[in-house]
Amino acid sequence: MHAAHEPIVGAEAVDEGPGVYGLGNCYVHPDQWGEGVGSRLLDRTERAVRSGGGNRIRLAVMADNERAIGFYESGGYERVAEGYDERLDVRRCFYAKDL
Repeated sequence: MHAAHEPIVGAEAVDEGPGVYGLGNCYVHPDQWGEGVGSRLLDRTERAVRSGGGNRIRLAVMADNERAIGFYESGGYERVAEGYDERLDVRRCFYAKDL
């Protein structure tokens, strides 16, 4: 179980080619937004992926989550596609970054 303000990040290899990892989550409590916690987590994750032989990270963000979209775009992630997730009933934006 995670503490209430403990940041969470997770990435794993995905079946989209060698060296491609999917960022499954990157959560920082709103009380910590603007403190650089998310940027440090993402940087640490990218370094871990690179050291594990990864060369690309991809992720999905709900299209109405402007804060997350701005965060990933400022970190060098580029929008590569958009789509509709029927299971969640939301539009999503797909991002990727070559490492």
